[in-house]
Amino acid sequence: MLGSLSSKLVCLALVAILAACDDGKDTGAAGDADGDGFTTEQGDCDDGNASVSPAASEVPYDGIDNDCDGLDDDDDLDGDGYPFNVDCDDDDPDVNPGALEVCDIEDADEDCNGVADNDDPGAAGKETHYPDEDGDGYGDKYDAGQELCDATSDHPITDNGDCNDDEEEINPDAQEECDADDIDEDCNDYADDNDSGTLDAGKVIYYPDEDKDGFGDENSSGNLLCDPSDNFPAANDEDCDDDDASINPDATEICDEDQTDEDCSGDADDDDPDVDRSTQTTYYADDDSDGYGDADDAGTLYCHDPGGVATENSD
Repeated sequence: MLGSLSSKLVCLALVAILAACDDGKDTGAAGDADGDGFTTEQGDCDDGNASVSPAASEVPYDGIDNDCDGLDDDDDLDGDGYPFNVDCDDDDPDVNPGALEVCDIEDADEDCNGVADNDDPGAAGKETHYPDEDGDGYGDKYDAGQELCDATSDHPITDNGDCNDDEEEINPDAQEECDADDIDEDCNDYADDNDSGTLDAGKVIYYPDEDKDGFGDENSSGNLLCDPSDNFPAANDEDCDDDDASINPDATEICDEDQTDEDCSGDADDDDPDVDRSTQTTYYADDDSDGYGDADDAGTLYCHDPGGVATENSD
């Protein structure tokens, strides 16, 4: 009987010991201390925490590798190789300190250096922008401009075709026209007669003046120009002989053997009422054709003998 009692006491002692070792948790499968269904050999990286196992979901930024993949995903959620404490947008793998800053409408700070687009000197995709002081939509041709992603109030234009940024009427869209100052209104580096696009309005037909007497050749069709040129200097075509400077509308008609129309009136010598009388000769009627004119005839001035007259009036 004593032996039976001893056996019972031993059993009770063992039960007490087991009860003392039980902390109230289900230890699960053998070797799975936290009962999450995974042992250390099965990939449980923390067998003392049931919320950590290969089947667990990663919890952002809790400092724990919840899914035991060893990648520290909670430090780099977008997987771009940069942890959250240096990655300024850990939801976008294209945004990190190693990314290239690019011009974009959102002004995103792709390279996480604290500045974006215009403010980032390394931003790609910038264009040169120029001032537009006269507000005509064209930037100053002579300004170096600024490399920008977006236009600014000081540099709003990417087209620097304005050759005079102080005059709104001067730009590549303007119409070239004749002017005394030979202004290049359309900014194509040519002005007035040197610009094939100059308006005809304001132009004048100029003519050659080979004899340089100030009168253009009446036999030339002339050339429509803003200004006279070396080959077309005269604004009229009134010279009836452009090889002789003594023949032009300003010349004096005189009697000459060739009956030249010196004043280009269309009439010469006796046929020209404006002939210089001092070059004419007084002729007298010679009705009897004896070579002596009538003494009673007052005489008439002629360049050339009209017939039936004589230069002496002694008959």
